[in-house]
Amino acid sequence: MIPLFMMFAGGPIGSGKQWFSWIHLNDLVNLICESIANPSYQGK
Repeated sequence: MIPLFMMFAGGPIGSGKQWFSWIHLNDLVNLICESIANPSYQGK
């Protein structure tokens, strides 16, 4: 696909009005701290 874009043959993907999922850094840090402190969280 890169050669197409270099020849200006590529177009935009979507309308540009799509939602973008994100998580705030503070929320991620709180999630990690809670998962370390709470032994009821388990995973493989």
